[in-house]
Amino acid sequence: MKHRLSYSITFDILADEELNSSLNAFQELFNFLFSNAEIKKGKYFSNHIKIFWPYLLHIEIDQLDNSEFEVILLPLNRVGAVEGASGSRVFVTYFSLVHKEFTRYSNPMLFKFYKHDIEGDKLEDERGNAESVESFTNQHFAVPMFYSKDKFYSFLWAPFTSNIYPFSKGVGKGRPILKEENLWKLIRKAFRSQNKADISLVNKILRETYDIFHFWHINNDNPLTINRTYLEEYKWYLRNHSDWSNVWLNCWGSSETKDLMEFNRQWINPFWILDKVLEKKQDFSCGAIHGDLHPRNIVIAQDDTPMIIDFGWTQKSAHFVKDFALMEANFRFIQLPSDRSYDFVDQLSKSIEYDSISSKVEDDCVYSWLTTIRNSLNRICDKDDFKSQYIIPLFIISIGMLKLSHQFTNQISMRLTILELAKYIYDNELYI
Repeated sequence: MKHRLSYSITFDILADEELNSSLNAFQELFNFLFSNAEIKKGKYFSNHIKIFWPYLLHIEIDQLDNSEFEVILLPLNRVGAVEGASGSRVFVTYFSLVHKEFTRYSNPMLFKFYKHDIEGDKLEDERGNAESVESFTNQHFAVPMFYSKDKFYSFLWAPFTSNIYPFSKGVGKGRPILKEENLWKLIRKAFRSQNKADISLVNKILRETYDIFHFWHINNDNPLTINRTYLEEYKWYLRNHSDWSNVWLNCWGSSETKDLMEFNRQWINPFWILDKVLEKKQDFSCGAIHGDLHPRNIVIAQDDTPMIIDFGWTQKSAHFVKDFALMEANFRFIQLPSDRSYDFVDQLSKSIEYDSISSKVEDDCVYSWLTTIRNSLNRICDKDDFKSQYIIPLFIISIGMLKLSHQFTNQISMRLTILELAKYIYDNELYI
């Protein structure tokens, strides 16, 4: 049985080599869907078809024989989304089929492709990472559905999980009108509007996200403790800092320099502290983690529930607080508006312990959101272990984020946050 594919690409967005490889990948997806399907009462059935295009489950096989499908490929920015920093190209794609005088459309899919080389294949890694935590996933996770590769490129398909108007579940007759809504956009809106409903919705999404991950983080109620150094556990989050840190070493001094002056105040050099804590051993509480849990990887579905995407950094067994510290860094300086006063930012950077954050929830929405993150953390993290289990990881992750500092909305908050964390670690002798 043959299912022919034609294609419609409105803009010249692919080079010839990319286009030829992509068309082969589309065909491989169809081969995968139909060759792995059961036949029931003269119709195809499989869970993959159910996810991808439920309408096909209702068509007789002989009607699909020699059918011609059209593929529509859209750049991610056409649906209001931004590509990540992984190096992959990302598109939204969907398929159409004329049946009984109507054009029927598939559910939309995220379509990633990556030019692999001798250094590795990031999409194959993402597929493998997602498979390693498959037993933890449910309907809130847009896990990759299909992976393929040729001699130039690798390809990965996953459900597009955000708002789709006026189209639903692959059975509508109208062309899908796609728009991605994610937590990053909602946070920006709430910062601007200061509307209580928007602020509350951010808190709701955060709570539900950490509820979804709760059994990941506690390893399905089978706590796991691993003893290793902070360098062994957090090396990835330093983002090869020896390659990019020179500009900051020139600013703050090398790891051999203990003291520095910044903002007309004396501080402990963050790189001096970093050098000390990386070699320190710690009993890490471990579970499954997303690993890159930040607001752009939390997509908001039509019913305002969170859907989790992008499993490139997922691990089956790692220190669970990575999923909290990276999110907290986003609120403290990656998305904090630049119009916040110096006094506000200074006070925020000093608010490190739970009580100093939760006592200010009425002062600004960022304190409300940080309190929600910390409340979810406190469900798992013993308060006696808070300083060693959380503060040092928050510091290390924030140091690693310096590599991307040009992208952040509040540079002053970034610098003050890292300096205050280094001071806190020194004052509480956590580096010893």
